[in-house]
Amino acid sequence: MRQNSRGQKKARRKQVLYMTVALFLVLGLVLSAVFGFVDFLAGGQKIADDPYLLELEAKAASLKEALEQTPKDGALAAELGNTFYQMATFFWQQGLEEQGNKYGMQSRNYLTRAVENGEISPEITLSIAFLALSQDDYQAAEEYFQKTIDLDQENPGAHLYYGLFLSGRKRDEEAKKHWEKVLEYAPQDSPEAQAAQYYLSVTQEAQP
Repeated sequence: MRQNSRGQKKARRKQVLYMTVALFLVLGLVLSAVFGFVDFLAGGQKIADDPYLLELEAKAASLKEALEQTPKDGALAAELGNTFYQMATFFWQQGLEEQGNKYGMQSRNYLTRAVENGEISPEITLSIAFLALSQDDYQAAEEYFQKTIDLDQENPGAHLYYGLFLSGRKRDEEAKKHWEKVLEYAPQDSPEAQAAQYYLSVTQEAQP
């Protein structure tokens, strides 16, 4: 019984690892951002006064006003969704999860609205997939990973991240097929190809 419990914990850690790696890759949560935040605090500045954030806030306000005039404008909804995505990323990079999640929710809402109004692209659907993943909405995440690949069969990033998602859901055989697609479509020395090769080798080693 104790051994089974350890196995469950190990599987859960593996799932969390894959999900975290995927989010780090897409959202750009790199170590340099952490150090940048330390320097930011050391300078006595406030995040709310950051010029980049202020610019995004002003842009979002302008886009929301324009969208109220033309609520069916998919392109405007997409631009607003992308702006909120940048704001969410900004806060996630600072380790401020609550604020990041708030803007992430708004980003997903507007990007989904854009798709519903005919503004659809692999970039938009992939963003929705990751935002859904960040909200633990695995069903929607998978739906939009699949939509992304349907739109662009040769998108190595989409195959890489979908593979990570599938492996995190204990569907390793399906994941391997997508990582093999990465090796087919991405340049051999690209980060995507190197990551796919790594995960293929790890999965192979884990098999009995």
